[in-house]
Amino acid sequence: MAQRFEACCGVKDSYHRADVVKFVAELRQGGMKQNSINARLKALRLLCQIQNWDGGFPRLAMPKVKNSEVNRPSFMTDQVVHIISGAREVCSERELAFLAAASAYGLRREEIKTLEVCDGVVKIDTAKDGEVAFQIIPDVIKSYMMGYRACKDVRYMTRVFQRVMSKVGMELNRCYGWHSIRRALAT
Repeated sequence: MAQRFEACCGVKDSYHRADVVKFVAELRQGGMKQNSINARLKALRLLCQIQNWDGGFPRLAMPKVKNSEVNRPSFMTDQVVHIISGAREVCSERELAFLAAASAYGLRREEIKTLEVCDGVVKIDTAKDGEVAFQIIPDVIKSYMMGYRACKDVRYMTRVFQRVMSKVGMELNRCYGWHSIRRALAT
């Protein structure tokens, strides 16, 4: 993100409001949605603190994103069944473990990547500052969870999701992810 900002505004010792506005305009022209822009601005605010910009991070009036404007794709129950049954035939042990965790517990990718599996129990370090949870592994997924190995990178989890979907023949847009399974379970 910092490289993209510097490519837009040049490399300087300090940046000003006009630089940030120019960067936001470039992101909008590129078709980026407001929630994604807000995430970039949080990172930019941190960069401002680290580099100690003159005058600090500028105040910007940003439009509030309505819930109805946020795209939250969810699978239908029959799609989840299709994914699980197809994955059994074509996915690796690790991919099956991730899918089992996502479909049995409705986990986020951040939670799937850091599970601890031991003696028929899974320890879930919940995202968004939740408490640590311990769940008994249901018999139907015990064999799949044996293939679980933690990973360090959420981007890797995204790539695994895309690979699983490709293997089971699901063509999806990039808005879908592990969270789509979570939403399917919640509806």
